[in-house]
Amino acid sequence: MDYEVCELPGHEDLSNWVLGTGSCEIVSSSPKNGFETVKPDPNSGITGVKWNVAGHSGCQTYTVTTKGGSTGLIPVSTKAPGVSSHEAREEGIVCRIHVPDLREGQSVQEASGL
Repeated sequence: MDYEVCELPGHEDLSNWVLGTGSCEIVSSSPKNGFETVKPDPNSGITGVKWNVAGHSGCQTYTVTTKGGSTGLIPVSTKAPGVSSHEAREEGIVCRIHVPDLREGQSVQEASGL
């Protein structure tokens, strides 16, 4: 999915933003500059992907591609120097952990084929 992040004129410079991807497997991301995975981010507590964007201005499009999942509301957070994180929910990809059906006496590993 694509996300457009904009710095508004007259506001604090944005230092980073975090997109909650939870248990989703990240296949690709763009741009690569300033990108990292966080488990969880120390400021927001969100597990996902983070872009450090200090020094950028205007708007930029960020793309994250995951393996599987469906659309739903996911957590996002923005942070500026000297300002607390701002958290919200945005439409994105939600991945769920598959829990196999267990037969009596069967372990999770056996049911998963591990």
